[in-house]
Amino acid sequence: MSSDVVYVDDIFYNLSSFLVYQKEHKYEFGYIFWAIIPYFYEHKEIWRPVDFLDEDKTIARCFKISSVGEDAYKRKAPLKKPKLESTEEFPVIKAKKRPCLFFKYYDSFKIDQHICLVFPLYSIYNDMGKLKSKFDQDFIDKVRMLKYNNLFFVKTDGKGNLTDSIIRLDKVYSVYHTYLEYSGFMLHNDIKEILIEQILYSFFGYFHNKEESIYYLILKENNLISNNEFYKYEDVRF
Repeated sequence: MSSDVVYVDDIFYNLSSFLVYQKEHKYEFGYIFWAIIPYFYEHKEIWRPVDFLDEDKTIARCFKISSVGEDAYKRKAPLKKPKLESTEEFPVIKAKKRPCLFFKYYDSFKIDQHICLVFPLYSIYNDMGKLKSKFDQDFIDKVRMLKYNNLFFVKTDGKGNLTDSIIRLDKVYSVYHTYLEYSGFMLHNDIKEILIEQILYSFFGYFHNKEESIYYLILKENNLISNNEFYKYEDVRF
């Protein structure tokens, strides 16, 4: 990358980590929790019953993985056990426990399901720790300079099993708040402010306050404002 490029972690060079320790947690934007995050998009496969305990085939004992066919989600009859309507299926999915940025908590007096919205964090390192990065440095640098409006780089100091990561704003998940495990950390207030600006731009296409927006300043310095063009990254796997 050119020496003229401005990186978000260079702007906040005084911070050893974008995360700060916070003993008590709230269900508010900026807090980091651990949650089970599924990979819904990877497969179009479903679990179908192959062995039953009754003649009517309403109580299934064994299932096998099947490809999604024409009769998917429109089976001839429902199951009683496990409970499954004829318009429902058991999709084949993977899931992983990972840190998440708390975004929003919906608590309504009329419809109260304690649903929280979170953004997942993806470590830039593999599961072996800091031995090897999952992404090439060129891609990481592009995230650091805010070239992707749906990705945000989070610098850490390695505490709390949290490593340098990338927040994905295009993968918001709904989670029951009882399934969240608090990490003990939250985003630094200065980082929260710039990320809020990015969320506004990524979701709604506007800046709240250009004159005082650090996010806008970085985009401008990196020539990312004109034509609202951002780089694509189809070949990068998270």
